[in-house]
Amino acid sequence: MPEKVDKELIENMVVIQDLECHLNKHIPLHELNELANSGVYFNIGCEKQDKVRKTRIGKLRTWTRIPEFKYTMAFIVIILILAGITISASTTTTTNFTKLELLHRERNGNYSHWFQQRMKRDTKRVAYLMNHMEQVDFVGEVVSGVNEGVGEYIIPIEIGSPPIAQHVIMDTGSDLIWVQCQKCQQCHGQFDPIFDPAQSSSYTEIPCESSVCDRLNGNLDCDHEGSCSYRASYANGAESKGTLVFETIVFGDVRILNMAIGCGYTNKGTFGHQAGIMGLGAGPLSLVYEIPVGGFFSYCLPSRDSQVSGSLVIGREAISTGSVWVPLLSSIKNPSFYYVRMIGLGVGGIRLPISEDIFHLTESGDGGVIMDSGTTVSRFPKVAYEAFRDAFIAQTMDIPRAPGVDLFDTCFSLPNTIAWPSVSFHFWSDIGEVSLVIPPRNFLITVDNMRTACFAFAPSPSSFSIIGNIQQEQIKISYDTVGRTLGFGPDLCM
Repeated sequence: MPEKVDKELIENMVVIQDLECHLNKHIPLHELNELANSGVYFNIGCEKQDKVRKTRIGKLRTWTRIPEFKYTMAFIVIILILAGITISASTTTTTNFTKLELLHRERNGNYSHWFQQRMKRDTKRVAYLMNHMEQVDFVGEVVSGVNEGVGEYIIPIEIGSPPIAQHVIMDTGSDLIWVQCQKCQQCHGQFDPIFDPAQSSSYTEIPCESSVCDRLNGNLDCDHEGSCSYRASYANGAESKGTLVFETIVFGDVRILNMAIGCGYTNKGTFGHQAGIMGLGAGPLSLVYEIPVGGFFSYCLPSRDSQVSGSLVIGREAISTGSVWVPLLSSIKNPSFYYVRMIGLGVGGIRLPISEDIFHLTESGDGGVIMDSGTTVSRFPKVAYEAFRDAFIAQTMDIPRAPGVDLFDTCFSLPNTIAWPSVSFHFWSDIGEVSLVIPPRNFLITVDNMRTACFAFAPSPSSFSIIGNIQQEQIKISYDTVGRTLGFGPDLCM
């Protein structure tokens, strides 16, 4: 006997519409119930022509997220029947993937100007991160690592129905996707048109009592209409405040229905003149946890002095063979960041006599080493940095020195040909110690129209360490957030 369905639930439920699917297998009711209670996402497996954007070639794959699981099992089945679909047991979430273009925000600019601006942004970001690490209470704010100048890499996406093109900044230290929305009380200038919710048929505000709203760090005040509010804070007083909503997002060739994103109505700061932020952090509202990809993603950052774009791959295809894998660690103080167990640094093929304790993440969440896409230059505690720098200087005595530049204290005048010593990062993994040898382009940064190169590291003002994006460039960085591992892939960024 079917359970009685509450009329109010029917009125409030977001019905899946316009999915032209024909699936041939059914999930047993008890399995569907288990899936619903687990909060997973259903891949409906549709492929249909995008009828709105006439310029798109090919088809969009549609992934559907069931927004809430507070309803009776009978109600969920009714909704699926009304939508004219069935759930296929073969539509596993881990087979889906999409590849997105990754652009550097200043790839067409003057190199000297780029260097100066990037160092300014980097100093702000690190100051914010260090300050953030000292805080214990994050109630009321979306955790984020970006500074007022924000990160370096931009991803093109589309939002709404019909879809509107937007460019957002990728950030592995942030937990939320948000964009500026009309009619904002305070907006920063952006290159794209500001998204207008009134023009989107798929826009739905999330109520305060929703379990999605509960995923924010603490219960924020509801707005005057009872919708879920968010606040994302950054350095120098920059922030985004607005409403949490369900919207349709297009990433590459994949359309995702009922995606939880922030619609920002009060936005202080510049945010690189981009529409917003794409959070890829370890928090529950991160893109990685919002869509059915099994917790896999990878990126390959483009070279800072190249016109070639990089890539962000979401899904199982993000995991490459030949990678060196290390465990991902969690911090109770800073759960949004991806920590790795670094145990040392090397120069010239020799691991330096630096204590592993310098890189240790304590049980209380202090110290440790994070991978960060938004920080440019890697930072290590002063003792480790000085030992690292001095060992590098000792093996480059025959290369002419140049005065320090900005935050770099070790610089060189570049002759026509140079043989640089190798530089390596050392980690602990399940198979023991592993090392990542990085090429010269990843441990040197050129300034002064390429005639001066500096050792691209700096001391950290605390016990906290960061592996920045210069050291990650053109290396495939793969994340398995379910298996809690991170892979350093071969140089196959194409």
